[in-house]
Amino acid sequence: MKEISSSFKAMLEESAPHSLIISGRCSIHRAPERLHKCTERSQYKPETISIGPFHHQDQSLKAREILKLSYANSLLIRTANRKLKKEEEGAKFFHTELDSSGALVTNKEWFAVLGECISSVTNMETKIRQCYSEPIAMDSREFVKMMVIDGLFIIELLVKVKVSEQHGIAREHRDPICRNNWLLSGVIQDLILLENQLPMFVLECLFKIVAPADESLKMLALHLFDKILHLLPAGKTLDLEQSKSAAHLLDLLGMLLQTQPRNEEKEIPRDPESLQSEAPSSSLSWIRLRRTPDSVDEKETKCSYFPSEYIPSASELQRAGVTFKKGSKEVSFMDVKFGMDGIFEMSPIHIHDDSELIFRNLIACEQSYSTRDNVTSYAVLMDSLIDSAEDVKILRKQGIIIVHNLGCDEDVAKIFNKLRFHTGAADNYSKLNKEVMKYYRQSWHRWQASLKREYFGNPWTIVSLLAAVLLILLTIVSTVSGILQVVYNE
Repeated sequence: MKEISSSFKAMLEESAPHSLIISGRCSIHRAPERLHKCTERSQYKPETISIGPFHHQDQSLKAREILKLSYANSLLIRTANRKLKKEEEGAKFFHTELDSSGALVTNKEWFAVLGECISSVTNMETKIRQCYSEPIAMDSREFVKMMVIDGLFIIELLVKVKVSEQHGIAREHRDPICRNNWLLSGVIQDLILLENQLPMFVLECLFKIVAPADESLKMLALHLFDKILHLLPAGKTLDLEQSKSAAHLLDLLGMLLQTQPRNEEKEIPRDPESLQSEAPSSSLSWIRLRRTPDSVDEKETKCSYFPSEYIPSASELQRAGVTFKKGSKEVSFMDVKFGMDGIFEMSPIHIHDDSELIFRNLIACEQSYSTRDNVTSYAVLMDSLIDSAEDVKILRKQGIIIVHNLGCDEDVAKIFNKLRFHTGAADNYSKLNKEVMKYYRQSWHRWQASLKREYFGNPWTIVSLLAAVLLILLTIVSTVSGILQVVYNE
């Protein structure tokens, strides 16, 4: 018994450094294997560049390590030059044309800036390791070096993307990434993968060393998300207080997209520890059921696993008298409302080649760490509304879905239909769903819609109907006139 007790105690002591992992406080996870199996190609593993420890040893990504070193060196040189010349702090931060070939810096200043970065990261090493969902098998030297290089690379990329968007400097100076749209797109895709993240506090710490005090890392990230991903509402601003809790870049993106559905009660924030206790008790909880049942009753029976009421597809709702309307582009695409007049108002969303990857990683982030479930809820809602290309066409014609670089409506339908697999239930739109179903179940709305569709669908039908009504009226008048004539003669 004593030996077992000693062994148990030793195991606890060994696991102590990773107690945050056990408690659910870590913020960077590997996507669950069940999610990897849902896609033809992995939407969770980097294909261009690795960030952080999970894919650091991937040999297929090693060739691009030189790009990270080049970007990190460029940022270090500019920082050292700025501090050496004691110029106004903001003067040279965005002058990315000053690279190593035109540098004024000496080894002393360069090493001083790099040494400050290394020292700061070293002091946070234990805290950084605890952000990852599994122990990192790297010695301290390699781990810190990786964090510094990857962190400086991300900061320099954010700077160069902003500069190239505003002034085209990167193209003029033949920047290896920003001048190549294909490579830039691949790098940005990899930056928003759940498994390819650095803790935000690492980026913030390095940013304070290399950037002027009046610059904001998160504002640079906002610019990247706004100009490249086309997901943010028009004129989106950064809530600095809210963004303080962002765990990494992907989590920051989720915060920027966050909205409170206008017809929902305000969600009470959940403690991270509660996520594990709310995990599904059965694998059935993760399965999205067939979405085209034969009747409303069948819908209710088949969807009894879900906390929110199931709603029909867009085409079914339209046949029942529901009218889809484009909402404001000034709010998140997840801002949805339904009125008892049958108006289903949805803010526009841009769909492009990267949409599935972005949605999948945001959902994986929500289900593994975040206390939010906005994107998961939206994906479930869109999966309900979109059953086929016909449903996409309805939403696209109303300007709700804006398609970029995709082949057809069927491709858009597949994106949302594939998101449903192994997606946990979420009920941010439960009140909206109930209101939709209340309207849908009223037969009068269906009859009214059928009447409009059959008899008022086009001008010729209306003319024919009016002619028929006029003919009936003339017949009635003629008949009544004849009867009155007979009565008068008698």
